[in-house]
Amino acid sequence: MGLFGVLVLAAPRISAAVEPEMARERSQGHTSRGDLGSLSAILRAPATLHLRSRYDAGADFSMGPDRLRRFHVAALDSQTGPVAAGLSFGREVSRPTVRTEDLPGWKRPDQKFNDLRDAQIRLGGGMGFSVLNRTLGFGGSVEWNQRTNGFDESESAVSGGASIAAYLGEQVVLSVTGERLIPTGLWFAPTQIGSGFRWQASPAAALSADVVTDLTSHASAEVGFGVGASFMAGDLVPLRMGFARDAATLDDRLTAGVGVANRQAEFSYAFELPVGASVEADTAGIAQAEHTIALVLSF
Repeated sequence: MGLFGVLVLAAPRISAAVEPEMARERSQGHTSRGDLGSLSAILRAPATLHLRSRYDAGADFSMGPDRLRRFHVAALDSQTGPVAAGLSFGREVSRPTVRTEDLPGWKRPDQKFNDLRDAQIRLGGGMGFSVLNRTLGFGGSVEWNQRTNGFDESESAVSGGASIAAYLGEQVVLSVTGERLIPTGLWFAPTQIGSGFRWQASPAAALSADVVTDLTSHASAEVGFGVGASFMAGDLVPLRMGFARDAATLDDRLTAGVGVANRQAEFSYAFELPVGASVEADTAGIAQAEHTIALVLSF
């Protein structure tokens, strides 16, 4: 087994690609493919970009188990001209605990395995346009994924995606998406197809759902999903909750979040807790939680 494989064994909970979701999407069960307020749609569902009409920019920061540190920055223009476009950058670093049974049978005299650093980068952009008075959208994306493990071994690949979306009656958004449709051959950047749904039942309440099929992470296709709900209390405090199963890792998570928002800005916090078989047996469940804060500006 190569050294790259050692780190995979030592850190089975490393996520697939650097996820583009910010606190908003994370807190509502990682549902983003039908959410017209989502910046992660730049890569997840670019067909939805031109169904909105504004400028958005945001940044977030996450902390979690294995000394996880993750941040994103993203910006979107869906107001100027016939095409909406956005850019997204994410970087994730973790230092997974290496168990004795996962160590290789040899090492260099100066080599240590007590602080292996795993780093991933995801950089990409998306474009979308719409017809029929911004009710039917089409879009595509290009992204670059790169990973460096604790042994300074690196691999990367470029791929792209496509999507189509419909905005029905200013209440319902439906989308069909494909991510990394050009296979990368990398376990941390799988090919996935999905669909998204969001129902804005009232100005203050919404329900959302995503279904994702991972085509390359497992011996056969695996399905993941997310469901979420959001409610705006007093036109000021967004409350969100949800549940997600990751199609790449098959991890289950309960999610929740709260924030402060107006028409121009939202500051939000998201909490994610692994449940069921996703909980590491030798660690308290709450210690495996992820915490994300984000600031998004709209113009």
